Amino acid sequence: MSVLRPSRALLAGALLAALAVSTVTPASADGSAAAGRPPARGSAHLGMGVLAHDGRQGDPSGPRAVATQTEGVDVSGHQGNVDWAALWNSGVKWAYVKATEGTYYKNTYFTQQYNGSYNIGMIRGTYHFATPDTTSGAAQAHYFVDNGGGWSRDGKTLPGVLDIEWNPYGDACYGRTQSQMVAWIRDFVTTYRARTGRDAVIYTATSWWTQCTGNYSGFGSTNPLWIARYATSVGTLPAGWPYYTMWQYTSTGPIVGDHNRFNPASASRRRGQGGRGRCRTHGPRSASRRRGVRRRGRTPRDGQAPPGHGPVRQAGPLRGGGGRPWRRRGSWRGRGTRGPWRRRPPARGPPRRAPPPPARGPA
Repeated sequence: MSVLRPSRALLAGALLAALAVSTVTPASADGSAAAGRPPARGSAHLGMGVLAHDGRQGDPSGPRAVATQTEGVDVSGHQGNVDWAALWNSGVKWAYVKATEGTYYKNTYFTQQYNGSYNIGMIRGTYHFATPDTTSGAAQAHYFVDNGGGWSRDGKTLPGVLDIEWNPYGDACYGRTQSQMVAWIRDFVTTYRARTGRDAVIYTATSWWTQCTGNYSGFGSTNPLWIARYATSVGTLPAGWPYYTMWQYTSTGPIVGDHNRFNPASASRRRGQGGRGRCRTHGPRSASRRRGVRRRGRTPRDGQAPPGHGPVRQAGPLRGGGGRPWRRRGSWRGRGTRGPWRRRPPARGPPRRAPPPPARGPA
């Protein structure tokens, strides 16, 4: 039976159109940790330490939340080949795939997971599991971008994610002081932006962020927040972030385990903030576009905006798509002009009239 796929632009717009006391049940991150042995390098994944350190305090419920927050998943090599058709049919519309860890590991299932989510109709992105105790933030950002973590101005690719959480291989804070950890994170996100032009999303848990960065607030104005908490609500957010963009709320969801929700309120808040956008996949409008000035003399390529209009803005979770693409010849200005972009003909004055005949005197 064929799978019906709505327009990816509509999905991007829907996703990316902007994030009682229960008994805590601690759990081990995996079998190796339970046995007292650290897991093998490369096996870490998004949210690996959440259950062991924060436990589970229930799951979010209610038809209102389900109706307004678009469902997404995150996957890595430990899930193997993923049944993307089943996830799509269950309501999942976006996905993040682990690309790299440190500077020593690349996801061996990356092709099936990354291309499979795209082929079924999802908006997708990639994440990097950070290991600040092995190499610098800049080195790991370069490794990430070079091995699947790049970004494309295609309206279908979400910004890359820095997964910074408890160290599954040793000391929770990777043997770094709070100031050293902040410097390492800044090194990573600065390098990632220099390579891609996008601000990386930061995935973390409030308790880890408080413990290992001193609840540093300096990234909230630039980097979107993906919060991890397995409870009925997101709870207190790390300092500097007034809201979250995505929320990983469970590791026991259907099919793949890790399930997330996109916060639609984050998109409307971003639109009202101005300045550098938090989660755009396309850059802010140029000054000339805001003023309505059109520069001439440049010939754009297919898929780019007309001269002087700056990059195309797209809607959706993290602005991953949904905008109207600019089309070539015949779609901008009227008929009868030349060149790949039709331009408005120059303004003309009133039509010339023949001068009146000279006045004649009396016969």
